[in-house]
Amino acid sequence: MEAVKSLLKPKPTPQQQLREWQRRLRNEGRNIERQIRDVQREEKKVEKSIREAAKRNDIGSAKALAKEVVRSRKAVNRLYENKAQLNSISMHLGEIVGNDPIASLSSNSHAVALPPTVLPSIPSRRAGAAVQHAGPAAHFDALFKPRICGKLAYITLRLTY
Repeated sequence: MEAVKSLLKPKPTPQQQLREWQRRLRNEGRNIERQIRDVQREEKKVEKSIREAAKRNDIGSAKALAKEVVRSRKAVNRLYENKAQLNSISMHLGEIVGNDPIASLSSNSHAVALPPTVLPSIPSRRAGAAVQHAGPAAHFDALFKPRICGKLAYITLRLTY
């Protein structure tokens, strides 16, 4: 039954997947914050126990408790690092989906579909007077080829084949 449901359910868009992943990452971030608060709460209890042990002149237990405080602070630092990595991953996911070249190509496709009468009137930066008389294809090459980066070239190759 689950297999049939999964076949009928439409495939999520990249934006929907991004929202889902970021929601999960935020939940994990909140769980990490909860763990940090728990560790810090226990750390305060241990510090109180250290003070009581010092009042009793119990140096051995005070040292052991102090080592536990140091370990808990290291653990809190590791948890903060993990939370920062989660935030970084969330931001990178947003950048990847936000800078989706296929989506940007489809939204900017009107620039490629300009009528041939408009293209000769566009001034070219690199091309001289000889290119102005060469026709619309030369203008397209002069305007858009310098701007093609590796990723865009890859995407255009994928779209053409």
